[in-house]
Amino acid sequence: MSASFEKNIYTPQEDAKVKVVVNNKDCKVDCKRVEFFVEQTMKLKISHHDWHLKHTLLKVHEKGPHKGEDWKKDMELDLAKIKTEHKLTKKKKGHVKEVSAEDLW
Repeated sequence: MSASFEKNIYTPQEDAKVKVVVNNKDCKVDCKRVEFFVEQTMKLKISHHDWHLKHTLLKVHEKGPHKGEDWKKDMELDLAKIKTEHKLTKKKKGHVKEVSAEDLW
């Protein structure tokens, strides 16, 4: 299996395009699906404690090749569809206040 992107860096408004090639000619089992996704990974290390968090932001999938089949497919993700939710209010000293524009940034 191989994948090649048309470029290395994308802006949030672009479509990420990839060419996927799966050589399933010598396999005796079907490949059920091929996925292309954007994943956010966060690693925290505090003292001797480690945390790893992963969150899939956007995903597309295609049915994979059958056994003995050579498979090529162009796949793309619209990066403009990635949205993050922000809290617009916060509780401070028992009172609910709106979050300022500076804090949202």
